[in-house]
Amino acid sequence: MMRLLPPTLSFYLLRHFLLWCVAVAFAVCGIIFAADMIQFLTEDAGGTDVGTFSLMGLALLRLPQTFQQVLPFVILISGLGTYHQLTRTSELVVARAAGVSVWQFIAPALLAALAIGILRITVLDPIATTMQAKFDQLHDTWFGDGNGNLVASAGSGVWLREQNIDGTAIVHATHVSLDDRELGGMILLLFDPDDHFNERVDAKTGKIENGLWQLSDVERVIAGHAVERMDQLTVPTRISYGEILDRFARTNAISFWSLPRYISLLESTGFSARPHRLLWNRMLAIPVLYMALLVIAASFALRFHRKGDAALLAGAGAFTGFLLYFLSDLVYALGINSSIPLQLAAWAPAGVTAMLGIAMLLHFEDG
Repeated sequence: MMRLLPPTLSFYLLRHFLLWCVAVAFAVCGIIFAADMIQFLTEDAGGTDVGTFSLMGLALLRLPQTFQQVLPFVILISGLGTYHQLTRTSELVVARAAGVSVWQFIAPALLAALAIGILRITVLDPIATTMQAKFDQLHDTWFGDGNGNLVASAGSGVWLREQNIDGTAIVHATHVSLDDRELGGMILLLFDPDDHFNERVDAKTGKIENGLWQLSDVERVIAGHAVERMDQLTVPTRISYGEILDRFARTNAISFWSLPRYISLLESTGFSARPHRLLWNRMLAIPVLYMALLVIAASFALRFHRKGDAALLAGAGAFTGFLLYFLSDLVYALGINSSIPLQLAAWAPAGVTAMLGIAMLLHFEDG
C-alpha cells in the first residue's frame, strides 16, 4: 500500500504545480486576448466605428470559452515545467533517495489536475457559455447583419425570433421533421416596429422556401378583425432552415448543467441530440484526461537528469500530449458521424492517454 507524503512536502509539490499553472494560464490568456483584439480591430477597420474599450470587452467575453479549449495544454506544460524544475534542482533526486516513489510525488499534482477538471466543467463552463452568448449577441450587432435572429428551444418546443425594419416576428413550433424540413404545430406572432401586436397565424405545418414561410391549414387573426381560415399562406422571413439547424447543432452555447435538459428537448422536437450526448460524455471524461496528461508530462520530465537533452525530451513530451489531444478531435468527429459508439468516442482519448502515461511512467521508473 502506497504511503502518503508528509503534508509539508505534499503542499510544497502542490504549490510548485499550481504556480506553474497560474503562470502558464496568464501567458495563454494574454496570447488569446491579443489575437482576438487583432481580429476585432481588423473587423472594425471596415467602418463599424466600435470603440477600443468596447472591443476589449468583446475580447474578454470570448476569453473564457477559448481558454477552456486550451486548458489541457496548460496542464501539460505546467506538468513538464514543474517536474523539470524540481529534477534540475535535485529536489526530486533527494526525495527518491529518501524512499519516495514516483507515484507519491506526482499524487499532489494529480489531485490538483482532478480538481481543475471538475471546476472546468462545473464552474468555468457555465460562466464561459453565458459570456459566449453575450459575445455572439454583441458581435452580431456590431459586425454581423444585425437582423436579431434568434433560435432557441424551450419546454414546449422550438422558438424563433426574427427582427427587421418591419417589426418583430416570433415563431413557435411543437416539433420539427428533419426528413422533409417541416415544422409542425406552428404559431406566428407579428409585431410592428413599436412592438404593438399586429396579427397571429396558427398553422398545422410550415416550411421555409425561397425566403417565405409556406404555411398550410391556417387560421389567421389580424388585430381588430375576425378569424380567417385558409388552406395556404405565405409569410416573408429572413430565417433559413440551415440557420435553424446550425443554431441547434452548436454545442458551445450550452453549459454543462443545461445539457441533459437540452438533450431531452432536442429529441422531443425532432432534432438529433447525438452531438450533445457526445459532448456530455466527453465533458465527464475531462478530469481523467487532465490527470492523464499530467502523467505524460511527468514521465518525460522525470528523465531529464538521467539522459540529458532536456529540450529534446521536453519537446517530445509536449508533442506527445498535443498529438494525443488532437487525435481526440478525430475520434470525436467519428463519434458524431456514428462511425464508432458514442461512449467510446467520448472516453477513449482520456483512457488511451492514461494507459500510455502509466505505461511510460512504469517503464521509466521502478517506483
